Amino acid sequence: MENKSLSINTSEKILDYIIKNNLKPLDKLPNEYELMDLFNVGRNTIRESLKILSSRNIIDIKQGSGTYVSEKVGISDDPLGFLLISDKDKLIKDIFEFRSIIEPEIAEMAALNATEDDINELESILSEMSTKIEKKEDFLISDQNFHIKLAQISNNLIIENLIPVLSAGMKIFSEEVFETEYKQTLKSHKELFNAIKSNNPRAARETMTFHLLFNKERFFK
Repeated sequence: MENKSLSINTSEKILDYIIKNNLKPLDKLPNEYELMDLFNVGRNTIRESLKILSSRNIIDIKQGSGTYVSEKVGISDDPLGFLLISDKDKLIKDIFEFRSIIEPEIAEMAALNATEDDINELESILSEMSTKIEKKEDFLISDQNFHIKLAQISNNLIIENLIPVLSAGMKIFSEEVFETEYKQTLKSHKELFNAIKSNNPRAARETMTFHLLFNKERFFK
């Protein structure tokens, strides 16, 4: 029990170290020996502490490479348990209702806040997505990244961390829908990009609203 408490306590100290040193996703942590010196504990304690942080998606332990701050800090792949819900029709309906409430607002905020760097990153994601669509390849990850980037551009920490949680729902929709829609999906995302690039919040909101409504009707028709 004492060793377990020490490991938990040390894991909190490592987390505090990450925060105080402003480490970002994919930043590398000191190695085990350096952490032992920093926190004055043994190797086993450090290893157990890192396992605790890894289980919380705070860090990624890469064998032979080192320990890094996780790309999805503190966020599990399916924190809301979407994959365990048996009534997929009800789940997808509810996801669309929620997205219809929040994502048009996100698009509007993105149009107001987007910097030149944001526009360039969003354009790069859109270009990747466009290439996949033109080749009739799976573009789900690019689609998710596009919406996640919009959330980041909104400049709201809660929204930025919330939208990746919905990614599991987007995956379920893509698996349940009868036929992949390529043409309209690309058209909507290009229009969204243009609205944000031109700093037109009204157009961004309206385009996102139509995009979500189109997909909802496509699933439930």
